[in-house]
Amino acid sequence: MPIVDIHAGSYVAAVSTDGGALARLTYNEWPLAESFTIVGEPPLSCGAVLAPWPNRVEDGKFTWAGEAYQLAITEPDRNNAIHGFALRREWSVDPTQTTNSSVTLTCTIGNEPGYPWLIDLVASYAVSDPGGLTATFTALYRGVRTSVFDTGPVVDHAPFAFGLHPYLSACGEPLDTSTLTVPVAGILPLTSDRLLPASQVRGIDSGDFDVSAGQRVGTRVLDNCYQRTMPTAILHGSRGGVAMHVSDNFHWWQIYTASQFPYPDGTALPPSDGDAITPHRAIAIEPMTTPPNGFATGTDVIALTPNVPFTATMTLTYVNNN
Repeated sequence: MPIVDIHAGSYVAAVSTDGGALARLTYNEWPLAESFTIVGEPPLSCGAVLAPWPNRVEDGKFTWAGEAYQLAITEPDRNNAIHGFALRREWSVDPTQTTNSSVTLTCTIGNEPGYPWLIDLVASYAVSDPGGLTATFTALYRGVRTSVFDTGPVVDHAPFAFGLHPYLSACGEPLDTSTLTVPVAGILPLTSDRLLPASQVRGIDSGDFDVSAGQRVGTRVLDNCYQRTMPTAILHGSRGGVAMHVSDNFHWWQIYTASQFPYPDGTALPPSDGDAITPHRAIAIEPMTTPPNGFATGTDVIALTPNVPFTATMTLTYVNNN
Protein backbone atom coordinates (compact mmCIF):
# COMPACT_ATOMS: atom_id res chain seq x y z
CA MET A 1 0.00 0.00 0.00
CA PRO A 2 2.55 2.61 -1.12
CA ILE A 3 -0.05 5.39 -1.61
CA VAL A 4 -3.17 5.87 0.53
CA ASP A 5 -6.11 7.95 -0.71
CA ILE A 6 -8.28 9.99 1.66
CA HIS A 7 -11.21 12.28 0.88
CA ALA A 8 -13.89 14.53 2.37
CA GLY A 9 -16.33 16.67 0.38
CA SER A 10 -14.47 18.48 -2.39
CA TYR A 11 -11.03 17.58 -1.03
CA VAL A 12 -9.06 14.52 -2.14
CA ALA A 13 -5.56 13.74 -0.93
CA ALA A 14 -3.04 10.94 -1.28
CA VAL A 15 -0.21 10.13 1.11
CA SER A 16 2.81 8.02 0.22
CA THR A 17 4.48 5.57 2.57
CA ASP A 18 7.73 6.59 0.88
CA GLY A 19 9.02 9.57 2.84
CA GLY A 20 5.67 10.00 4.63
CA ALA A 21 4.95 12.40 1.78
CA LEU A 22 1.86 14.25 0.63
CA ALA A 23 1.54 12.81 -2.88
CA ARG A 24 -1.59 14.68 -4.04
CA LEU A 25 -4.12 17.28 -2.89
CA THR A 26 -7.04 18.56 -4.95
CA TYR A 27 -10.11 20.69 -4.39
CA ASN A 28 -12.96 20.20 -6.88
CA GLU A 29 -10.32 18.32 -8.93
CA TRP A 30 -8.12 21.45 -9.03
CA PRO A 31 -4.61 20.75 -7.75
CA LEU A 32 -3.51 22.54 -4.59
CA ALA A 33 -0.22 20.67 -4.51
CA GLU A 34 1.95 18.98 -7.11
CA SER A 35 1.43 15.22 -7.32
CA PHE A 36 3.35 12.05 -7.97
CA THR A 37 2.50 8.36 -8.27
CA ILE A 38 5.89 6.64 -8.41
CA VAL A 39 7.03 4.18 -5.77
CA GLY A 40 10.28 5.09 -4.08
CA GLU A 41 11.84 8.30 -2.81
CA PRO A 42 9.51 11.20 -3.70
CA PRO A 43 10.68 13.02 -6.84
CA LEU A 44 12.54 16.23 -5.94
CA SER A 45 11.56 15.49 -2.32
CA CYS A 46 7.95 16.31 -3.26
CA GLY A 47 5.73 16.54 -0.19
CA ALA A 48 8.25 14.73 2.00
CA VAL A 49 8.93 14.92 5.72
CA LEU A 50 12.43 16.30 6.40
CA ALA A 51 13.89 15.00 9.68
CA PRO A 52 16.00 15.04 11.79
CA TRP A 53 17.11 18.10 9.83
CA PRO A 54 15.82 19.94 6.76
CA ASN A 55 17.96 21.55 4.06
CA ARG A 56 21.76 21.24 4.10
CA VAL A 57 24.56 20.52 6.55
CA GLU A 58 27.94 21.73 5.27
CA ASP A 59 30.32 18.81 4.67
CA GLY A 60 27.92 16.72 6.78
CA LYS A 61 29.66 17.90 9.97
CA PHE A 62 28.14 19.13 13.22
CA THR A 63 28.95 19.18 16.92
CA TRP A 64 26.63 18.21 19.75
CA ALA A 65 27.41 18.21 23.46
CA GLY A 66 31.05 18.83 22.62
CA GLU A 67 31.35 15.81 20.32
CA ALA A 68 31.91 16.01 16.55
CA TYR A 69 29.71 13.95 14.21
CA GLN A 70 30.02 13.13 10.52
CA LEU A 71 26.83 12.53 8.50
CA ALA A 72 26.78 10.74 5.18
CA ILE A 73 27.15 13.07 2.19
CA THR A 74 23.85 12.81 0.30
CA GLU A 75 24.33 15.83 -1.98
CA PRO A 76 27.74 14.94 -3.44
CA ASP A 77 27.83 17.72 -6.03
CA ARG A 78 27.83 20.26 -3.19
CA ASN A 79 29.41 18.01 -0.52
CA ASN A 80 26.46 18.46 1.81
CA ALA A 81 24.21 16.21 3.84
CA ILE A 82 20.68 17.11 2.78
CA HIS A 83 17.14 16.72 4.14
CA GLY A 84 17.74 14.10 6.82
CA PHE A 85 16.66 10.46 6.74
CA ALA A 86 12.85 10.39 6.85
CA LEU A 87 12.27 11.06 3.14
CA ARG A 88 14.37 7.99 2.28
CA ARG A 89 12.51 5.67 4.65
CA GLU A 90 9.50 3.45 4.10
CA TRP A 91 6.83 4.52 6.59
CA SER A 92 4.17 2.19 8.02
CA VAL A 93 0.44 2.83 7.95
CA ASP A 94 -1.28 2.60 11.34
CA PRO A 95 -4.57 0.84 10.49
CA THR A 96 -6.10 1.74 13.86
CA GLN A 97 -5.78 5.46 13.03
CA THR A 98 -6.85 5.34 9.37
CA THR A 99 -10.30 6.16 7.95
CA ASN A 100 -11.73 7.33 4.64
CA SER A 101 -10.71 10.88 5.53
CA SER A 102 -7.49 10.35 7.50
CA VAL A 103 -4.32 8.30 7.60
CA THR A 104 -1.52 8.00 10.14
CA LEU A 105 1.98 6.81 9.29
CA THR A 106 4.92 5.94 11.55
CA CYS A 107 8.65 5.67 11.08
CA THR A 108 11.78 5.38 13.21
CA ILE A 109 14.91 7.25 12.17
CA GLY A 110 18.43 7.21 13.54
CA ASN A 111 20.97 4.39 13.73
CA GLU A 112 22.85 6.21 10.98
CA PRO A 113 26.46 7.31 10.57
CA GLY A 114 26.76 10.59 12.46
CA TYR A 115 23.33 10.25 14.06
CA PRO A 116 23.04 7.46 16.67
CA TRP A 117 19.86 8.76 18.34
CA LEU A 118 16.62 6.87 17.72
CA ILE A 119 13.62 9.11 16.97
CA ASP A 120 10.05 7.88 16.49
CA LEU A 121 8.09 9.93 13.94
CA VAL A 122 4.32 10.05 13.43
CA ALA A 123 2.61 11.84 10.53
CA SER A 124 -1.18 12.17 10.60
CA TYR A 125 -3.02 13.58 7.58
CA ALA A 126 -6.74 14.38 7.61
CA VAL A 127 -9.07 16.16 5.20
CA SER A 128 -12.35 17.90 5.92
CA ASP A 129 -14.62 20.21 3.96
CA PRO A 130 -14.32 23.18 4.28
CA GLY A 131 -11.25 22.75 6.50
CA GLY A 132 -8.93 21.33 3.83
CA LEU A 133 -5.91 19.21 4.72
CA THR A 134 -4.52 19.20 8.25
CA ALA A 135 -1.22 17.43 8.88
CA THR A 136 0.14 16.85 12.38
CA PHE A 137 3.65 15.57 13.02
CA THR A 138 5.29 14.35 16.21
CA ALA A 139 8.83 13.29 17.01
CA LEU A 140 9.75 11.40 20.17
CA TYR A 141 13.25 10.64 21.38
CA ARG A 142 13.25 7.37 23.28
CA GLY A 143 16.41 8.16 25.18
CA VAL A 144 18.17 5.40 23.25
CA ARG A 145 21.29 5.67 21.13
CA THR A 146 22.59 2.81 19.02
CA SER A 147 26.02 1.43 19.78
CA VAL A 148 26.97 0.81 16.14
CA PHE A 149 27.43 4.49 15.25
CA ASP A 150 27.71 5.94 18.77
CA THR A 151 31.14 7.17 19.78
CA GLY A 152 30.13 10.22 21.81
CA PRO A 153 29.48 10.84 25.49
CA VAL A 154 26.14 9.91 27.01
CA VAL A 155 23.79 12.93 26.97
CA ASP A 156 20.11 13.10 27.80
CA HIS A 157 18.96 14.98 24.71
CA ALA A 158 19.14 14.56 20.94
CA PRO A 159 19.71 17.21 18.24
CA PHE A 160 16.65 17.65 16.05
CA ALA A 161 15.17 19.91 13.42
CA PHE A 162 12.18 19.47 11.15
CA GLY A 163 10.86 20.57 7.79
CA LEU A 164 8.36 19.80 5.03
CA HIS A 165 8.76 19.94 1.25
CA PRO A 166 5.36 20.54 -0.39
CA TYR A 167 5.16 21.94 -3.92
CA LEU A 168 2.08 24.16 -4.05
CA SER A 169 -0.19 24.70 -7.03
CA ALA A 170 -2.71 27.51 -7.57
CA CYS A 171 -5.43 25.24 -8.98
CA GLY A 172 -3.20 24.30 -11.91
CA GLU A 173 -2.32 27.89 -12.85
CA PRO A 174 1.09 28.02 -14.59
CA LEU A 175 3.71 29.05 -12.07
CA ASP A 176 4.84 32.02 -14.15
CA THR A 177 1.42 33.67 -13.79
CA SER A 178 0.83 32.62 -10.15
CA THR A 179 1.15 35.18 -7.35
CA LEU A 180 3.03 34.30 -4.18
CA THR A 181 2.57 36.05 -0.81
CA VAL A 182 4.69 35.05 2.18
CA PRO A 183 5.16 37.55 5.05
CA VAL A 184 8.86 37.52 5.97
CA ALA A 185 11.23 39.47 8.22
CA GLY A 186 14.24 39.21 5.93
CA ILE A 187 16.30 37.03 3.65
CA LEU A 188 19.24 34.77 4.53
CA PRO A 189 21.71 35.15 1.63
CA LEU A 190 23.03 31.82 0.34
CA THR A 191 26.15 31.02 -1.64
CA SER A 192 25.49 30.24 -5.30
CA ASP A 193 27.66 27.12 -5.36
CA ARG A 194 26.65 25.21 -2.21
CA LEU A 195 23.45 27.02 -1.13
CA LEU A 196 24.84 27.58 2.36
CA PRO A 197 24.53 30.82 4.36
CA ALA A 198 26.79 33.55 2.99
CA SER A 199 26.05 36.11 5.72
CA GLN A 200 23.48 36.99 8.37
CA VAL A 201 19.78 37.66 7.77
CA ARG A 202 19.24 41.08 6.22
CA GLY A 203 16.32 43.12 4.98
CA ILE A 204 14.79 42.67 1.54
CA ASP A 205 16.38 44.96 -1.03
CA SER A 206 15.61 45.86 -4.63
CA GLY A 207 17.55 42.91 -6.00
CA ASP A 208 15.57 40.30 -4.02
CA PHE A 209 12.26 38.69 -4.80
CA ASP A 210 10.08 40.31 -2.15
CA VAL A 211 7.68 37.51 -1.32
CA SER A 212 5.92 39.71 1.25
CA ALA A 213 4.66 42.03 -1.49
CA GLY A 214 2.41 39.52 -3.27
CA GLN A 215 4.16 39.40 -6.65
CA ARG A 216 3.87 37.15 -9.66
CA VAL A 217 6.53 34.48 -9.63
CA GLY A 218 7.18 35.06 -13.34
CA THR A 219 10.26 33.39 -14.77
CA ARG A 220 12.31 33.79 -11.59
CA VAL A 221 14.63 30.96 -10.62
CA LEU A 222 14.56 30.70 -6.84
CA ASP A 223 16.34 28.79 -4.11
CA ASN A 224 16.00 31.37 -1.35
CA CYS A 225 15.79 31.21 2.42
CA TYR A 226 13.62 33.70 4.34
CA GLN A 227 13.05 34.31 8.03
CA ARG A 228 9.32 34.27 8.56
CA THR A 229 6.99 36.58 10.40
CA MET A 230 3.44 35.28 9.93
CA PRO A 231 3.28 31.48 9.52
CA THR A 232 1.25 31.64 6.29
CA ALA A 233 2.01 31.37 2.58
CA ILE A 234 -0.53 31.88 -0.24
CA LEU A 235 -0.17 30.98 -3.92
CA HIS A 236 -2.91 32.53 -6.08
CA GLY A 237 -4.07 32.07 -9.65
CA SER A 238 -7.05 32.94 -11.82
CA ARG A 239 -9.29 30.21 -10.30
CA GLY A 240 -8.23 30.78 -6.71
CA GLY A 241 -5.33 29.24 -4.92
CA VAL A 242 -3.95 27.53 -1.86
CA ALA A 243 -3.12 28.84 1.60
CA MET A 244 -0.55 27.08 3.76
CA HIS A 245 -0.54 27.73 7.49
CA VAL A 246 2.12 26.20 9.74
CA SER A 247 2.76 26.06 13.46
CA ASP A 248 4.84 28.75 15.14
CA ASN A 249 7.89 26.50 15.59
CA PHE A 250 8.64 26.82 11.88
CA HIS A 251 10.86 29.92 11.84
CA TRP A 252 12.14 29.72 8.26
CA TRP A 253 10.99 29.24 4.67
CA GLN A 254 13.02 27.82 1.80
CA ILE A 255 11.40 28.76 -1.52
CA TYR A 256 12.61 26.74 -4.49
CA THR A 257 11.56 26.61 -8.14
CA ALA A 258 12.05 23.41 -10.14
CA SER A 259 12.34 23.95 -13.89
CA GLN A 260 11.03 20.58 -15.06
CA PHE A 261 9.08 18.98 -12.21
CA PRO A 262 9.01 16.06 -11.45
CA TYR A 263 12.41 15.53 -13.06
CA PRO A 264 15.68 16.96 -11.68
CA ASP A 265 16.81 20.17 -13.32
CA GLY A 266 19.26 19.64 -16.15
CA THR A 267 18.48 15.97 -16.75
CA ALA A 268 17.42 14.44 -20.05
CA LEU A 269 13.65 14.01 -20.03
CA PRO A 270 12.11 10.60 -20.77
CA PRO A 271 9.75 10.27 -23.74
CA SER A 272 6.09 10.79 -22.88
CA ASP A 273 4.15 7.55 -22.43
CA GLY A 274 0.75 9.19 -22.11
CA ASP A 275 0.68 8.71 -18.33
CA ALA A 276 3.74 10.64 -17.28
CA ILE A 277 3.40 14.13 -15.81
CA THR A 278 4.33 16.74 -18.39
CA PRO A 279 7.48 18.46 -17.10
CA HIS A 280 6.69 21.96 -15.88
CA ARG A 281 7.91 24.67 -13.52
CA ALA A 282 6.87 24.14 -9.93
CA ILE A 283 7.47 25.86 -6.61
CA ALA A 284 8.30 24.31 -3.26
CA ILE A 285 7.38 26.32 -0.17
CA GLU A 286 9.35 24.57 2.56
CA PRO A 287 8.68 25.43 6.21
CA MET A 288 11.70 24.68 8.42
CA THR A 289 12.46 24.93 12.12
CA THR A 290 16.11 25.70 11.36
CA PRO A 291 17.81 27.45 8.41
CA PRO A 292 20.32 25.93 5.97
CA ASN A 293 23.36 24.61 7.86
CA GLY A 294 21.51 25.11 11.14
CA PHE A 295 22.75 21.76 12.42
CA ALA A 296 26.33 23.01 12.09
CA THR A 297 25.77 26.55 13.40
CA GLY A 298 23.30 25.52 16.11
CA THR A 299 20.70 28.03 14.91
CA ASP A 300 17.26 26.98 16.19
CA VAL A 301 18.33 23.36 16.69
CA ILE A 302 15.94 21.61 19.09
CA ALA A 303 17.22 19.54 22.01
CA LEU A 304 14.82 16.61 22.26
CA THR A 305 14.62 15.22 25.77
CA PRO A 306 13.47 11.63 26.30
CA ASN A 307 9.73 11.06 26.05
CA VAL A 308 8.89 14.74 25.53
CA PRO A 309 7.34 14.98 22.05
CA PHE A 310 8.01 17.64 19.46
CA THR A 311 4.84 18.57 17.55
CA ALA A 312 4.34 20.57 14.35
CA THR A 313 1.33 21.20 12.13
CA MET A 314 0.50 22.30 8.59
CA THR A 315 -2.82 23.06 6.93
CA LEU A 316 -3.49 23.48 3.22
CA THR A 317 -6.80 25.05 2.18
CA TYR A 318 -8.39 26.29 -1.02
CA VAL A 319 -8.84 30.07 -1.14
CA ASN A 320 -10.97 31.89 -3.67
CA ASN A 321 -10.27 35.24 -5.27
CA ASN A 322 -12.98 37.20 -3.44
